[in-house]
Amino acid sequence: MNASNTHVIAAWAVAPLLADGNVRSEQVTQLVLGETASVLERKGEWLHVRTDADEYRGWVNEGYVLTVDAARAGAWREAATSWSMGAQVRVERGVMRVPLRARVMPKGAGVELPDGRWGAVFEGGIPALEAVRAEARLLRPDAWAWSWFAGTHYLWGGVTPLGVDCSGMVQTTFLARGVSLPRDAHQQAEAGVEVRPESGRPGDLLFFRSERGERITHVAILSEDVWLKMPPLPFEYHGREAAIDFFESVVHPQGRRIRMVHTRANGCPASGMYAHDPASGSWRAIGLVVVALSGDRITEVTRFEVGVMASFGLPRILP
Repeated sequence: MNASNTHVIAAWAVAPLLADGNVRSEQVTQLVLGETASVLERKGEWLHVRTDADEYRGWVNEGYVLTVDAARAGAWREAATSWSMGAQVRVERGVMRVPLRARVMPKGAGVELPDGRWGAVFEGGIPALEAVRAEARLLRPDAWAWSWFAGTHYLWGGVTPLGVDCSGMVQTTFLARGVSLPRDAHQQAEAGVEVRPESGRPGDLLFFRSERGERITHVAILSEDVWLKMPPLPFEYHGREAAIDFFESVVHPQGRRIRMVHTRANGCPASGMYAHDPASGSWRAIGLVVVALSGDRITEVTRFEVGVMASFGLPRILP
């Protein structure tokens, strides 16, 4: 790499950014086609980079990117004014996938890719970024996210419908609206304005802490169309307000301390819920909550009685 080449431009549909510079390391985020980053250091064929969009750090293999100088990277960001809505383009000798949120340069009847190739869009669309933002703002964030991410498989570090994690979906959803959010859930929780659950509206973000409540580890988008069920009891609550009222009056009334232990049930996120017992200082099980997601929208919350918790390796009492 030339010493003056201090930046990279993603040259493939998605460029994985890993926790360390080796193929066995986990993916922490992605650079999507046309996105840029600055180079911090090099280790063989691996580049330690900091993304320009959200200042996130990770290691990328040089085969996924173009190494360029700062002027070329800046010029590309200025010129790449088209934002993919999920497309494919025909290029010389093949086809290139241009996923949602990819940035390319409009050129004639097609687009120019970061490596200089010209492509003709034959599937999907790659409109101007301003048009994307205007259209996205016509929908609530939860509705927009549903339209693009429904059915997407979970991928740690993913940010596109090719595979996505919770905070990646939230970041891409708001980026389409012209709002830049940090990459991770605990960082996103520091953005915006905090609201009480009873004041929440569809499109607001819900944040979830880890087992011991030390750090936020999950984010979801609040949606109006949610069901709360409690088998084997014949009780069902439909709608955001009904679900919030139930949790605030029965599960988590004011002053009640709750601890959640995360698990999974039938492939869905789930949590064992424990209430603090002031007399003994211990935490006593009060039920299991299973969350059903469509994309990253919470569409159903099912609460089971304490008796099922042993099946998930959850004790009745925590110290």
